[in-house]
Amino acid sequence: MTEKPIALITGGAQGIGYACAEAIAENGARIVLADINAPGVEAAADQLGQDTVGIACDMGKPDQVLSMIDKIEADLGPISILVNNAGIAQPGDFLAPRRIEWVDQVFLGGRFSA
Repeated sequence: MTEKPIALITGGAQGIGYACAEAIAENGARIVLADINAPGVEAAADQLGQDTVGIACDMGKPDQVLSMIDKIEADLGPISILVNNAGIAQPGDFLAPRRIEWVDQVFLGGRFSA
């Protein structure tokens, strides 16, 4: 366990999520990056350093989110800071029924689990 506050940043492998992780790390928190992109989140954790942990997790799957949270709390301690940044960006018909269901899973399902 660590004395530093634990910060979980979803969608943390790149972009806004990674920038949030950098800023929070500068203020002394222990960072856990979560992202669906396993190689990307591992590389981002290595790049950020400072005992950063990278975890592959599909935020659209509540069972993965709950398992991730259990692992973080068992290994590091309670999560003090949550940045719910996971999102999706793919070209296509946004209003297609399958796409709407997928968007709901990512933006609503996983976030309510976290």
